[in-house]
Amino acid sequence: MSTEVPRPLQRMTPLLEDPAAAWLSSAGRMRVGLTGVLGWGAFVVSVVTVKLLFSILMVSFPILFLLPRRLVYVPLGALILAVRPAVRRAILRQKSVRIAAWVRQTAPAEAQTIDDWTELASAPEDQLVSVVGWARARVRFPLPVAGEPCIGLALPCQQAYPGVLESLNDFDLVDEAGQSIPIQVAGGRMMGEANTDIGGGHEQRLLVASLDLPAGAAPAGWHAFVLRDGDPLLIIGFKKSVVDPTEPGLRQTPVRAALASNLPRPLLIFPIDAERRVSSGWG
Repeated sequence: MSTEVPRPLQRMTPLLEDPAAAWLSSAGRMRVGLTGVLGWGAFVVSVVTVKLLFSILMVSFPILFLLPRRLVYVPLGALILAVRPAVRRAILRQKSVRIAAWVRQTAPAEAQTIDDWTELASAPEDQLVSVVGWARARVRFPLPVAGEPCIGLALPCQQAYPGVLESLNDFDLVDEAGQSIPIQVAGGRMMGEANTDIGGGHEQRLLVASLDLPAGAAPAGWHAFVLRDGDPLLIIGFKKSVVDPTEPGLRQTPVRAALASNLPRPLLIFPIDAERRVSSGWG
């Protein structure tokens, strides 16, 4: 067990209850629901097809009529019971992919785009905004991931249902001019696809142990979305005025504009296709 102070975002997120679904419109919910309906429909069609094949075999081989009908369908029932959990996991993962794609498509259009970050201070409290910049760590993981320090990661896991273990520290988003915005990740959601193989052997075991997985949860794969210094990001969140202890003040700690969640809507963190700024000294 890790003795590290719990990170602001430390959550096992079941895909069955994905917090990002709070961003879906009515049309989005219908599309995601249709994904589940089509998935289970395809499963039912497959079962019916297998049953028809059994019937054809019974006609083709009359000797099968000598067997009790229930005994003939025992293998079919066993097959359904064995395959159903895998089908459920696949459908949940596909619905999660659809949620991420829909949110990525619609959430930026709903948010106010802030290009000049000086405007953020004058924005109304709880204003939904989107900003683009590069990540700069405040606190890093005690252990490297794939040989490199990181700010956080999202690792696919399996508990009662498929899910993702999200573990992330607060960080700053920095623009080309060197301005920064504090990003408060509590309650947030990391929406990136896997970008790192977390390796194997002793280092992998130590890293997994440091994540403090909930009881009964286990990694479902070794490819994770890892957030590092200098990674280009799109952040969609709500403007909050916060006291930032990292900023010096003559008489009192200054209040700054930050981005955070506004539950039930989580802060959204998306990687973007841009150059990583690792040569600037941020890392």
